[in-house]
Amino acid sequence: MTAKTKSQSLKQCEDCKVIDDLISRAAAAYREEQKLPKGKGRSAHTIASDFQQMYTESTGKHIKLNYNTIIERANGQCSKSETAEKWEWLLPAETDLVIDLLMKSANQGFPYTH
Repeated sequence: MTAKTKSQSLKQCEDCKVIDDLISRAAAAYREEQKLPKGKGRSAHTIASDFQQMYTESTGKHIKLNYNTIIERANGQCSKSETAEKWEWLLPAETDLVIDLLMKSANQGFPYTH
């Protein structure tokens, strides 16, 4: 089977998942730093810079992490993707099931509007 190229939106979605994971890890590191005595822990800005550098060294891609996002995530705010999942009409498994059913119907000659 030949490999299909990924669409731009799929690539962007995968990148967003990686960045969300990176921000979550940075927020966990920031929470740990906050447990240290005052003045001993690193700031959110320093943690963001460290995680940016670590990501660039491991992948070769440059990203920008906002230190305010790390602080908000450490304080319990959800990411955009988590918030969007709460508002979806179908669960991800149900979405895959509906798409598979539509694809099978289309392969049998039934249009999507049927």
